[in-house]
Amino acid sequence: MEIDEEPYGAQSDEVMDWDSTSIGRSIWPQHALVDRMANSHAIPHDVGSRVAAYNMPLKTDYCKRPHSGPNPRYFVVDTCVYLSNLEVVKRLFYYCTANNAILVVPYQVLVELDDLKISKPQLRTEVQAAFRFLSDQRKKRTQHVVYQHPIDDLVVFTRGSTHDDSLVNCGLQVQNNVNSNCSITLVSNDSSLGLKAEAAQFKFFTEENLLSYLSLTSCL
Repeated sequence: MEIDEEPYGAQSDEVMDWDSTSIGRSIWPQHALVDRMANSHAIPHDVGSRVAAYNMPLKTDYCKRPHSGPNPRYFVVDTCVYLSNLEVVKRLFYYCTANNAILVVPYQVLVELDDLKISKPQLRTEVQAAFRFLSDQRKKRTQHVVYQHPIDDLVVFTRGSTHDDSLVNCGLQVQNNVNSNCSITLVSNDSSLGLKAEAAQFKFFTEENLLSYLSLTSCL
């Protein structure tokens, strides 16, 4: 089956390497776009090309979701997990629906998946399956999946310009938008992202850790 739509952003000219343990780093959106936004007052002039203040309003509303309790739980999943084991992402989604947790999809993950259709044609089947799963949830208008707005990908809460930094930045946006007590968990097979997650005081699961966690919680 062919992928006949590209709903999640323009193609990137950068070719990325991927294996079962890590995902290639992608570039941030081009500075020219950010400069145009700054000139139109969408981003304050004094914060630089990819830096924004904490009080800048976000387009993504992470609050109006069916989380419960004073410590809502959010899971931010890296691209590599969608490719290496989509079933674990599906299990996480079902966990979220049963436990009022939220699966967050960073915009950079959508861009990277879209890029891989061209740069890594051998992964086309995996990319197609990931998009089909996410598209199904979008069509169902599920309240347990939230997609980061493309503009918010330009609102920076941390330094750095790698794919890992974009996921940490997304988690920080959730934390700032919801409350400081919300639980943020990054899921990836990338050990360097694990270190950055620890620095941000987030929880971190590898694919294997997440499977163990979901198996344990399903038994409780």
